[in-house]
Amino acid sequence: MELTQLDSGEIQLEHDIFDLTELVATTADQMKLLAEDKQIQLEVQLSPQVKVQGDRYRLKQVLLNLIDNAIKYCPAGTRIQTRLAPADSGCVLEVKDDGPGIPRGEIQRLFDRFYRIDKARSREIGGSGLGLSICKSICEAHGGRIEVESDPGRGCAFRVTLPLAPSPTLSGRETQ
Repeated sequence: MELTQLDSGEIQLEHDIFDLTELVATTADQMKLLAEDKQIQLEVQLSPQVKVQGDRYRLKQVLLNLIDNAIKYCPAGTRIQTRLAPADSGCVLEVKDDGPGIPRGEIQRLFDRFYRIDKARSREIGGSGLGLSICKSICEAHGGRIEVESDPGRGCAFRVTLPLAPSPTLSGRETQ
């Protein structure tokens, strides 16, 4: 239902200007214990004060989903890197892992609703197959996009590209 509401525009997104760097730092910090429990190293590389305009809660949902998926599907002893940096007129948030990767034939369907790569393994891990579809809808609602690159057997990288916030002096609404 949430995905349908996002796609139809029924869910009203916040349009606050906020520091995405701070959001990524605190969210990754929250996920570190989960990663450590699976003996996975979670590294974070952030550019200072990357300001975006949007819905902090929804963008956190994207980040949580991407890091959680990486933790779920990566074996012990691997590494997850979370990076945020400005790029052109926007910024790029990347969650990259050293896990098993995604088979080449599966990538084009990865953001489809209810799509699961390994149905048998998905049952034991949990989830509905909607997480990446929701991430895509949230990114697009923010004027951005999400994409994935994978090298089977060597991991994958999810990249979220978002526009930077307009100058606070022009928009008038900034939150910390």
